[in-house]
Amino acid sequence: MTEIKRVRDWRAKLSNVIEERRRKPFSVANNNCLHLVADGVLGMTGFDCAAQFRAEYQTAEEVLQAWHAAGYSDLGAVFAAHFEEIHPSQARAGDIMLFPSAWTGWTCGIVNGERVTVIGPPGLWTATRDIAKRAFRVPR
Repeated sequence: MTEIKRVRDWRAKLSNVIEERRRKPFSVANNNCLHLVADGVLGMTGFDCAAQFRAEYQTAEEVLQAWHAAGYSDLGAVFAAHFEEIHPSQARAGDIMLFPSAWTGWTCGIVNGERVTVIGPPGLWTATRDIAKRAFRVPR
């Protein structure tokens, strides 16, 4: 696992990322769930957990091909390479949560209080934590 630690003002940096994403429409190419979470983690820690996936993909199939070419079976494996997996009930603000998705197998969001901030075709929204099936701790 990569050595990662949150910066002192991580909450403000996470809020800035969320507000920036709120003003942009969803896009497979450059404003998807991985970008939201990776940019949140980057702001909180300075580490880009999706650096190798910043290309502009046009379809979900292209995204999956990129993950597989890099040796990852799915989105959960991308996060597991860098973060400790925890039970979803243990996730706290700034941690990553994954939800089942028919599109790519998983979709992800970032814990923000009692809800999880996610992005999809409808735009930025929040989901309840209880539907998450996996979670990853972003170290403090």
